[in-house]
Amino acid sequence: MSVSTLDDAAWSGPWREISCTAKVLSAAILLTAALALPPWPGAAVVGLTGVVLLLVGARVPVLTLAVALSLPIVSIVTGAATIALVSAGAASWSIGPVGWTLESLTTGARVVVRGLAGTVAIYVLALTTPLVDVVSWARRLGIPGPLLDVADAMYRLLFVTMAAAVALVNAFTRRLGTTPGGRRRWNNRGLLLSAIGMRSLARATRLEQGLSLRGDLDSLRTLTHATRAGWQLPLACVVATCAAGALSWGQAWF
Repeated sequence: MSVSTLDDAAWSGPWREISCTAKVLSAAILLTAALALPPWPGAAVVGLTGVVLLLVGARVPVLTLAVALSLPIVSIVTGAATIALVSAGAASWSIGPVGWTLESLTTGARVVVRGLAGTVAIYVLALTTPLVDVVSWARRLGIPGPLLDVADAMYRLLFVTMAAAVALVNAFTRRLGTTPGGRRRWNNRGLLLSAIGMRSLARATRLEQGLSLRGDLDSLRTLTHATRAGWQLPLACVVATCAAGALSWGQAWF
């Protein structure tokens, strides 16, 4: 899964037509609920709501969402493991020098549920809205232009670096073939990384020169995209959040 695949999902999805305000508000509602409500069932319902919105409403491919979540899941599970595992001396059950207790496992599970719910809430915006739309929306809100220009330039440089990496990997493979292993493979990888850095720097320099030749150095404005209000989306998030809160309150009461 590459950055371009996630970006393509945001550009081609049906929610591109919905205003950025509605999508930012929806993501903020879900993220706030994921942090404020109890992990079970509140945050779990919020995360499930985000998944349904992305798969059914935004029609994000299942594989795209699964692979997009893979790296955050690894990070979340790694962090939860450091909470769930304790020293053997303080553990109810142990294997060698480490162990766990019922309380530590419960805390780790809560971290996983809350982290996944928050990640899905962020993806409600990230997988449905290209960065250029977010930058244009922030510009209309009065965010300082230089900050937005830095974000826009970094966004462009990501694809410059990715294009250089793809071209050089293909060139190295066709020229040198696949090396069975050993020192030569690591030497080829070092040469490849240095070549990617040099080509990315050269292309970034040409990008900077092109922007300078435009003569408009105050901002990097892009064409705006016609959108509709789409207030049904944040309203659906509010309803789902209220349902999650009611379930959490009912569980605590009974």
